[in-house]
Amino acid sequence: MGRRRAGLVARREVAGFTQESLAAAVEVDRKTVSRWEHGERVSPWLRPRLASALGISLTDLAALVDDDREQPGEASVVPDEPGEPAPGDDSVTAVSGHRPVEEQLRIAICGSRAEDADADVIDAAVPALARFAMVSGLRVNHGPVGVGIEVMTYMADRYRPADFTMTPSLFGRSNVVRDASYALVIGGGEGTADEVDLTVFTGVRVIPFPLSGGTARRFYDHARRQRHQREWMPDHYFDAFGECRDADEYVRLVRQLINEKGSASP
Repeated sequence: MGRRRAGLVARREVAGFTQESLAAAVEVDRKTVSRWEHGERVSPWLRPRLASALGISLTDLAALVDDDREQPGEASVVPDEPGEPAPGDDSVTAVSGHRPVEEQLRIAICGSRAEDADADVIDAAVPALARFAMVSGLRVNHGPVGVGIEVMTYMADRYRPADFTMTPSLFGRSNVVRDASYALVIGGGEGTADEVDLTVFTGVRVIPFPLSGGTARRFYDHARRQRHQREWMPDHYFDAFGECRDADEYVRLVRQLINEKGSASP
């Protein structure tokens, strides 16, 4: 392994990442990280994301990954790499020289596997939300049971963040939604309905995943009839949440909406 490749590996390890967790942070496949460490070049539109994850500047990253034979300007003409987002892809919009806006926010993940919730959809939502929380650095509120603790447990088991040693659960529904800017609602029964009522009462913005059924579907249908329940959300987003057909699309919409709306009051 050449010096620059060893430097990239060393930087990854200093930052506390495995290949898999770094891949999650940069939103690429683990094999892509492995190829980078074995000499394959890093696409220009992924460099800001990789540098941010490693906690270094773009100049320092270039020192780790650029070959001596590579001339300035070459990066702009290299074809897209398979499986990676191309310039202009929505998934890249939160990445620049700045940290994503959602990193400044706290969200509550509410929901459970209630009888009228779709277990298969929730199964898919847990890893999708774990990747989202891992990449964005979101501060997450959750209770001792339900989808929220499933998401955090999945993130701890799968990605093993270096600074992730415990995930404190909040007892009391009012505590779960307290200080949150947004409440993501996945499935859910009566307890989740109580949490949603509290979020609406306190002004926390609710983002339901209606495909997951349960309280998420009931709230969405109610908000369709009672527009004041979701007046903070642009209509095209509300319609898109009702039409999305998988967890990855839901998370993509959540990310775009949060980055657009930020933490300002409705």
